[in-house]
This record gives sequence, C-alpha cells and structure tokens, in this order.
Amino acid sequence: MLNDHPQMVYRSTKSSVVLYHYYPDNEIVSGDYNSANTNEFWYFNPVPLNDEDIVNLEQKGTKVVSYGEMQISQYPFYLYHMEKAN
Repeated sequence: MLNDHPQMVYRSTKSSVVLYHYYPDNEIVSGDYNSANTNEFWYFNPVPLNDEDIVNLEQKGTKVVSYGEMQISQYPFYLYHMEKAN
C-alpha cells in the first residue's frame, strides 16, 4: 500500500532538482531500482525498462506497475511504482 511520502528513485540528473522541488517531503535517491532502501518506491527512468528487467524483478518478488511516459516541467521520464515482497 502506498504511504504518504514514498521514496523516489531517479536515474537522470535532470530529474533530481525537479523532484526535490515538487516533492520536498519525500526521500529522493539517485540510482537505479536496486538503490531503493524501502519496500515501496517510485522509480523515474529516462528510458523504458525492457521486458527482461521487469520479468527479473517480478521473479524476485517485486511488483512492478508501469505508468508509461510522463513529464514534470520540461523533463520526460518513464514512471514505475515498485513494491518488494517482504
């Protein structure tokens, strides 16, 4: 279940300033989805994850929901919500 201020993980340096501006109460982490240190997080990636990555995550017990291509301000990204099995 999504908490009030879930962790946000981003893989693009352009995203960091925008995320800090719009989501000051969230913990924001630079890196790929393996960088998350919580069971539930939003993942912002400059390119879509390939099917193999998603299958590997799901086989390891991580639920992945793709929200497709999004944009904050002038910065496009692909948004995923991920939740690791406890």
